[in-house]
Amino acid sequence: MDSRNNIKEELKSGITQMRRKVSELQLVHEDRQGLVETLQQMERKYRLLADNACDIISLHSIDGSECLYVNPAISNILDYREEDIVGSSSFKITDMVYGEDKDELLKIFNRTLQVSEAYGELRYKKKDGGLVWFEVVGRLIYDGDDIPVVLLRARNVNDQKIVENQMEKQYEELHRGYEKIEELNNQLNEYQETLLETNALLMNSEEQLQLALWGANECMWEWNMISGKFLIYDKWANVLGYNWNEEEILTSEWESYFHADDFLILSQALQTYLEGKAPHFTVEVRVKNGQGAYIWLLVTGKLVFQDNRGRTLRMIGLGQDISCQKQARQKLEDSEAKYRDLFEKNPIGLCKFDRVGNVTDVNTAMVDILGASSQEEIQKLNIFSKDNLEILPILDDLQELCTSGESANGELQITTRWNKDVWIYYRIDPVIDEEGNFLEAMLACEEITDRKKAEDKIRYLSFNDSLTGLYNRAFYEEELKRLDTKRQLPLTIVMGDLNGLKLINDAFGHKQGDIALQKVSEVLRVSCRHEDIIARVGGDEFVALLPKTSAQVARNICRRIKENCQKVETANMKLSIALGMATKESIEQDIAEIEHEAEERMYRNKLLENRSTRNSFINSLEETLWSRGHETREHTSRLHQILEAVSYKVGLNNSEIANLKLLASLHDIGKIAIPPSILEKETGLSEEEWDTVKKHPEIGYRIALSAPELAPIAEAILTHHENWDGTGYPLEIKGESIPLLARILAIADTYDVVRNGRPYQQALSKDKTLREIKACAGTRFDPKLVDVFVEEISSRSEL
Repeated sequence: MDSRNNIKEELKSGITQMRRKVSELQLVHEDRQGLVETLQQMERKYRLLADNACDIISLHSIDGSECLYVNPAISNILDYREEDIVGSSSFKITDMVYGEDKDELLKIFNRTLQVSEAYGELRYKKKDGGLVWFEVVGRLIYDGDDIPVVLLRARNVNDQKIVENQMEKQYEELHRGYEKIEELNNQLNEYQETLLETNALLMNSEEQLQLALWGANECMWEWNMISGKFLIYDKWANVLGYNWNEEEILTSEWESYFHADDFLILSQALQTYLEGKAPHFTVEVRVKNGQGAYIWLLVTGKLVFQDNRGRTLRMIGLGQDISCQKQARQKLEDSEAKYRDLFEKNPIGLCKFDRVGNVTDVNTAMVDILGASSQEEIQKLNIFSKDNLEILPILDDLQELCTSGESANGELQITTRWNKDVWIYYRIDPVIDEEGNFLEAMLACEEITDRKKAEDKIRYLSFNDSLTGLYNRAFYEEELKRLDTKRQLPLTIVMGDLNGLKLINDAFGHKQGDIALQKVSEVLRVSCRHEDIIARVGGDEFVALLPKTSAQVARNICRRIKENCQKVETANMKLSIALGMATKESIEQDIAEIEHEAEERMYRNKLLENRSTRNSFINSLEETLWSRGHETREHTSRLHQILEAVSYKVGLNNSEIANLKLLASLHDIGKIAIPPSILEKETGLSEEEWDTVKKHPEIGYRIALSAPELAPIAEAILTHHENWDGTGYPLEIKGESIPLLARILAIADTYDVVRNGRPYQQALSKDKTLREIKACAGTRFDPKLVDVFVEEISSRSEL
């Protein structure tokens, strides 16, 4: 019972303690709730302050990889949105900083972690790419969870920076060359307060001013316009080389020191200032120094005293020796004049254009190259405009090329907007400033039209046959290598050889042979396709490369060549060409073997066709001879009868008789090369014309040697006008040195001509003819042959 009561008492005591603890906790909670509300109010105040601050305030993780907060000022200054930055995993604080200043930002972060606060100046990038200078302060703070973060405050100091830069530039421009100016400024500052406090120290201040002017190489003067005197300080005397000791000089005397040509200029400048048309008196004049030479002075002045009626009483001013500057300026002007003269008279076309492409200058050579009417016409254009690409259509990225600062050159064939076709060599050189900005560019053009034409001609001569216009062997061999690929298979080679070229050359001359080559070349052109490669690889040898052409298609082309040759005549005969072809079907085949196979087939066909070609040619020669000479078919037929009758008595065999008859038909074959105007001339021949006629035995001899069928009678053709006594031509041999067939033909030919007459000669009787032949025995004819001939012919009534 007691134990149960004890437990109850303990429970009551515990409950009482718990209630007390709960009350305490409630008080603590109420206090904390009040603290939280206070903190929230403070946070709202601070956030309100941060959101409305003019500086950019941002919170970042200590490694700078995450932005936790940024105020709206970033949008106002840099045009970024808060949502682009805060919480973005792809954004880093260094992304917003100019590349050259990233290291400075990282230093601020590192120093903040080490000493809790750091400072620096750097450039932030605006969203449009512009740069803004900021003064950045970084502090290490802790958030509500005691996590360290970096607070950055960035204050816009861009305008200040611009002003500072401008001030620095102005300072450098104003004080360049004045090495001691800083020291003098310090001395002037020491006396500034004294000058403001009392007039008593005026003289002392003037001394300091003189010292400053001395250091700045300035000469001080004073003009009392009432007394008409000048006070020249000793510094000017030293500059000019005089022994003045601040003496006053009359105006009339002072005028004598000025150059006569400059005094009027000085007077006009003074008048302009006194009339209020200029803020101060400034003029550049020449003043004579102590050595009698003139130096240039920059003279400036200003009124310091006027009376109550506005009259000028006193002027003071400065003078500075600017001789060196004038010399430098004159050299610059001379240099610019020389440059301008060089620019204008340069035979190279020159054109300058600015950063936006507007033409700013152009010389007359460029006007001539482009075919424009004037320089002004070109200066109206814009190089970067697509409408003006005919000026220089190099590439659409011309502007990008210039802004990158890279030079460019090349050759172009263009038709300008003024309808001039021209080849040019061009070069573009951009001008870039220290910060890498494109300022302007110089375009130089040289017309190379004549050179390109010469190169084209050389290239044509290098790869083309000058006679036929077809490609030559060198080009063929290069193309054979180029086309010997799997993509061009099947590749067919067609070899050709013009039949009878030597005969044509010997019979009609090389000019007629050249015509035959040109005609067969034209046949090959019209018979083959546009993509086929046709070349003349030797004197009378041709080859055609037919890419992607099967053997069957190539055979059709060969047949077309043959048919077209039959439609063309040269030297009174049909064109004839021997052809051979071979086709490469597989890439494993050797192209050299294919070429050799085509050549072998061509030579085989030439052997088969040669006899027919020669026979055709010989027949053609006979027809030509009969049509151009006095010989007729009847004369030849009669000669055959006479020679057949006599030859047996002389003792010739059948082969010799056949050759003798052939000689009778073609002994004057050389006359086909003699101009018809000479052969058909009815009046007497001149000595020169007769010399031309006497060449026909030699011509006939060469023709006979070119044809195996005529070779046995070649020597007889050469000597058929030789005389027994050596008075003939062309060799002037005599007696039995003259071939027998030629001696026999000479007698028979004379007999038939005299017996049957000529258009210009009356025919004689048989007896009279034989008596004339006897009369020539031993001189013109072989006496023994004359006896045999007369005896045999006398016995034959039909001859």
